[in-house]
Amino acid sequence: FMSTPIQVPSRPEQKRIVEKIDELFSGLDAAESELQVAKKRLHAFQQAILKSIFARFDIETQGKYLSEIGEYGRGKSKHRPRNDVKLFENGQYPFIQTGEIRNAHDIITKAPKYYNDFGLAQSKLWPVGTLCITIAANIAETAFLGIDACFPDSVVGFIADPEKINVKFIEYYFRLIKYKLSAFAPATAQKNINLDILDQIKFPYCDITIQNETVDEIERNFQACNKVSEIITIASEQLFSIRQGILKQAFEGGLV
Repeated sequence: FMSTPIQVPSRPEQKRIVEKIDELFSGLDAAESELQVAKKRLHAFQQAILKSIFARFDIETQGKYLSEIGEYGRGKSKHRPRNDVKLFENGQYPFIQTGEIRNAHDIITKAPKYYNDFGLAQSKLWPVGTLCITIAANIAETAFLGIDACFPDSVVGFIADPEKINVKFIEYYFRLIKYKLSAFAPATAQKNINLDILDQIKFPYCDITIQNETVDEIERNFQACNKVSEIITIASEQLFSIRQGILKQAFEGGLV
């Protein structure tokens, strides 16, 4: 390999550059901290909206269990090791895991890996529209399948009975009780819950027309929240770019 000479400034100049970087980064750290506070307040506001809306329903006497309003079960990935290349060579069946659900914006439209026929034989293909619920690592994260896909037993799939339930109605309730469900997980290295816990949870239930109206109301309230969330995300990305720009200037001798 050919070596590339690097111009090293004097020790006093290095000290001056580091101090300047620290000064500039300090302001960016404060801005990032404010963004994180805003993000937490936004989440708290969304939770308050959901709590207020679902408080209208008498869940104790009129609620339904998941088994009464649809079909659900854990995903499958029986083969070990799970990353065996034999499962994925020339694959065509999308395979998602908890990370894809956590990072999805409501709907999962692509997968990082694809099972082949051998992989599919030891798993299960869930249809478009399935509500995916994580029960390991990140508890009660939710997203809908926008593609037919497989997933492991760290994810529960729920297929709603369309005559009984608007699945978005259930998904929003999962958002409200996410931390309640997480509290059921034992304090181990990787938190997880099982189907027995979900079996015991009652979900709000009412006429499908009222469910639809409730979902519309939640989404109207969330529109402004989503815009603020986008602004926070863009601002955070801009702060990262500014940091990179400062470092680039520093090593090119541009900081004065």
